[in-house]
Amino acid sequence: GETDMVGGLSRELVAKALVIAIAAICRKQKRDLYVIAYSHRIAGEWQFPKGVITMEKLQEYIGHFDCGGTDWRAPVERACEITKEGDWKKADLLMISDGDCRIDDETYRLLEKARKRNVQMRAVLVAGSGSDKASLARGCGGAENVAAVSDFADDDATDLMFTI
Repeated sequence: GETDMVGGLSRELVAKALVIAIAAICRKQKRDLYVIAYSHRIAGEWQFPKGVITMEKLQEYIGHFDCGGTDWRAPVERACEITKEGDWKKADLLMISDGDCRIDDETYRLLEKARKRNVQMRAVLVAGSGSDKASLARGCGGAENVAAVSDFADDDATDLMFTI
């Protein structure tokens, strides 16, 4: 439907393109990347050491599809677990949302605990409303940590999206 599109592209395609762009930045910075894809459940997890994406992993990541709903708790719980482990303790958390940002209180508490452990959080909203952006801002510790794809023309928003 129309609400599933961003500038003629599916929200899923835009989100996947953002992840690939982030992987390219991680490769340049020699940083590891851990991706958790989700909808109503965790759909898959991928690790890209130093941002390197092999063709096999790229095809696997791009080819995954898990339509239906958004449940934030499972991926946030998983991300919070990962950021307690080894080298991931210094990780940043980037949440990319297709626009369904109803986040429950327990998930907000998990995000708050992670922020207290100095996990830096950012969010990119592929599509959605002002209330979706406000929900992500609450989860990430402030509106300055959230950008929308529709803000690509704004240098500050673009810097936020691609500065990790």
